[in-house]
Amino acid sequence: MKDYIYVDTDLATSYFAQINNGMISKLLSNETTSDTGTNHGGTEKTGEFSGNIGAVVAKAGGKYSSKEVDTFSQAFMKSSSDAVENVLHDYLIDMLMDNVKTKEKDFGEGDFVKIKAPIEIFDFKTVKESVSVKVFQDLYSFDSDLKEAKKQLEYLKRKKPKQQDELIATKELEAQIKSYEDFSGIKDAEKALNILDTLFPETILIKVGSTFSLCEKKKFRLPPASLTPISLTNRPVTIFATLISKVKKEDTIMPDEPLEVLSKAGAIMPELLLTNLNIKKDGDYNLRPIAIYFE
Repeated sequence: MKDYIYVDTDLATSYFAQINNGMISKLLSNETTSDTGTNHGGTEKTGEFSGNIGAVVAKAGGKYSSKEVDTFSQAFMKSSSDAVENVLHDYLIDMLMDNVKTKEKDFGEGDFVKIKAPIEIFDFKTVKESVSVKVFQDLYSFDSDLKEAKKQLEYLKRKKPKQQDELIATKELEAQIKSYEDFSGIKDAEKALNILDTLFPETILIKVGSTFSLCEKKKFRLPPASLTPISLTNRPVTIFATLISKVKKEDTIMPDEPLEVLSKAGAIMPELLLTNLNIKKDGDYNLRPIAIYFE
């Protein structure tokens, strides 16, 4: 059994259709039932006797009648047929893997690959919403040490005149509170996450071993919040995908010519940012994922 995290059914369908000259989305099987029986029936007729028998009965003053029963037998059979649909769904992934040659090493561009390794998940939008100055301000507002420091500082500021030790304590409390509320690192992270979310909209980045995949959020089998525990597990996942390219150092070098900058900046900027954040490194592989699952 496979526990699917991500499935690109449209991509799998496209590849399978090209291999098999058309896509089989459903398998049909017929179930037939039949019933048999026999009916019996006939007609009853009444009339006058003729010939010598009729004369004898007439002389005796009696009534006479003739009863004839015509019988028939009829056999019949009823049958019905029901079409049973077996929709392929996830079984399509198994069928596709059976129809293509997958590689686990010595990859080349365009190859189908299947790799099993630990997973890393980068959901920039979700992280952006949780790593922000406002969120940390709200969190620190519940800190008991910070509350106590602000309370003492307020008391000392109201007190007049102040002793030398009180002036020193006031300055120490102000420094303590400032260190709590120094969100310069959070502000830098917030800026970077805003850029990443803009560069990768509605996308979650998945790293499996030395491979890197851009996955559409709508194709995940789990909501984003449920992906967090998966990123913490040591259990390896399997990714079935096609290989797009290999990461190279020159992918992050901005060209000098203005026209080249215009044509390549859109591709270089995401690579440059991910490399600087140590998410990608030279020698990694860019994949187009078909399915990601636990076995």
